[in-house]
Amino acid sequence: MEKIYLRHNLPFFMFSIFFFLFAVEPALEKINIIDYIVWSLIILCGAIWLVSCIISIVKNKKNFIISFASTSIFSFFNIASALIGLIISYFFNSNLIKLWIFLLVIYIVAILIPNPFKQK
Repeated sequence: MEKIYLRHNLPFFMFSIFFFLFAVEPALEKINIIDYIVWSLIILCGAIWLVSCIISIVKNKKNFIISFASTSIFSFFNIASALIGLIISYFFNSNLIKLWIFLLVIYIVAILIPNPFKQK
């Protein structure tokens, strides 16, 4: 398993945290203060993700695009987050069930498709 360097993977880490917080937010919305904290963290993670993506694109266009085609530990964490979001949406009878099913299928298919940029 490859080592994860947060400095190089900051956009993917922030997106995974953003995705997880968005998945668990419906379960925490009944408690007002926690709901405000979760939404503040979602906005903060989204802003950091956007800024770090722009910085990564400006520094290394090719490596940034290739890293989107590769799978990492964050891909598996995103699958778990999508599954948690699906379970919570089903439990609370939310309108986001179709979104979570779509995202879960997309992440699973992305892992199953071979990487065209893999070095031989």
